[in-house]
Amino acid sequence: MRSNKYELSPFEQAMYLAQLSDPESTEYSVDCYFDISGAKKEDVDLAVAGMVHYHEILHSRYAQSNGEPVRLVTDEYPTIRWTTASSFEEAKERSIRKRRPFSLKSVPVRFTGYELPDNRILLHMGIHHIAFDGRSVMIW
Repeated sequence: MRSNKYELSPFEQAMYLAQLSDPESTEYSVDCYFDISGAKKEDVDLAVAGMVHYHEILHSRYAQSNGEPVRLVTDEYPTIRWTTASSFEEAKERSIRKRRPFSLKSVPVRFTGYELPDNRILLHMGIHHIAFDGRSVMIW
């Protein structure tokens, strides 16, 4: 039987404590951008929903249990917030300007989809470093 509560690895503990010590920090925010051509919004929604469902870390939150930090798997599934932009550069600039700290009391990932001209989508994934090292994006 699978648990919905997990002890944190030493790396996760360090990230958790660092974020708690400076809750307004965006230092551990990782931005990933996916330039998608020819897909419909609905298809991107389905792909992201499948990825989030498959990877428990993307629908987990962090809390204390008996004085120790833990990761709790939740039924809180992040979805894509959709908007438009005139270019890839504009969308990326807007995502950087809108960066805000993560509360680890909720899921450590946010998605924004930018509909671009020429049947393109820029998918921005903002994720806390506690759940993702930037090198992992290479395998997606």
